[in-house]
Amino acid sequence: MIHLLNAPIAPQNKSENIDARSSLFAPEIIHSVTSDDGRIWGPFTSLEASKNWIKFYSTHRHRIFTARDLYEGAIQGDGMSLISASAFEFGTHPFTEIYDFLERHDNGRVFLDLPSSSKAVAANTVVLVDRPMPGHRIRHLPSPITPPEYANIRFGIKMSIPAKDRGEIVIFEDDKNILVGWRPDTRHTRDIKVLSQHDFMEAAELEARQIAKRFDPPARAKSNRIRDYQRELVYRWEWTFDYRNEQFNTIDECRAYADQVCEELGVKEVPIKEGPSNLESHSYFSATKGIVLASHMMNSGTIIHELAHYVVKLYRKVREASHGPTFVGTLAAMYAKFLDADLDEAFLYARNLGIDCDEEKGRELFEKLEEKSSFKP
Repeated sequence: MIHLLNAPIAPQNKSENIDARSSLFAPEIIHSVTSDDGRIWGPFTSLEASKNWIKFYSTHRHRIFTARDLYEGAIQGDGMSLISASAFEFGTHPFTEIYDFLERHDNGRVFLDLPSSSKAVAANTVVLVDRPMPGHRIRHLPSPITPPEYANIRFGIKMSIPAKDRGEIVIFEDDKNILVGWRPDTRHTRDIKVLSQHDFMEAAELEARQIAKRFDPPARAKSNRIRDYQRELVYRWEWTFDYRNEQFNTIDECRAYADQVCEELGVKEVPIKEGPSNLESHSYFSATKGIVLASHMMNSGTIIHELAHYVVKLYRKVREASHGPTFVGTLAAMYAKFLDADLDEAFLYARNLGIDCDEEKGRELFEKLEEKSSFKP
């Protein structure tokens, strides 16, 4: 029978006997055990747990190896079980059966197949072997490659999972490896915080799900920008009322439509271009770039939405959130004028959703457009 302990080992100066030691690790004392060959076992969060391990080790020391030994074939045994280090703390049953381990490693880690899941463990994870038989090393487990601290999403994402606090955990590929990272939202594709690196997708998915439960994202950077407090609500509002939404096949068709709307508004044409392939789900307006459209969002509704941002930028003395009251009123008026929406219905649904909307500004703009007078900010 093979047993595995969730505790890495580290070489230390050899001592003649196994003994329990403790060190200060705020806010609690962490206990470890040093064996006669200089290896450290633990950490254990109580002296009692470390003493229990000493008893266990004294009985089984001649059968203790590492995950590397198993993977490379240096040792063989009849069965495998995972031993929980917390079992020595709480006196629970320590064993979970291990069905097998993959011959394919995951960035220097041994990938274990368990009854209810799979798990990748470090090469120096402790292994307890019942009736051990020496073998020949038939494969090599390489050292882990340290992942980059940050990376750009260039080929799209393979998977995303909402993070515990905010943002999302994403899986994406670079030139050679599969990376797990964190980003604040779907708009971010550059300088993604990398959390782990993997050789195959199954291992990356398992790690991503675990990280999503425990990862604490970095503190938000201080900014002078006004918080866009009702952005998601405005996106939802746009689906509550009817309007004509024409689909376009090319960016040239989108540009021609935007130019026509700008002409009717009496404003300067705004640049419009297609975004990169890794623009996951958003189009946007930028004062420096103009309108950037995601490839799957080439339609009149999206263009009017982004042009409404452009129009609000032309208003004087408007300092509010990007999807604030002035924007909502302006967008409603432009939907009514250019996409045949019912202006009163749009305002009604905005009120029902609790959206801050400058209806006066919206009606004023709509009336000017209906009179075919140029838009004057």
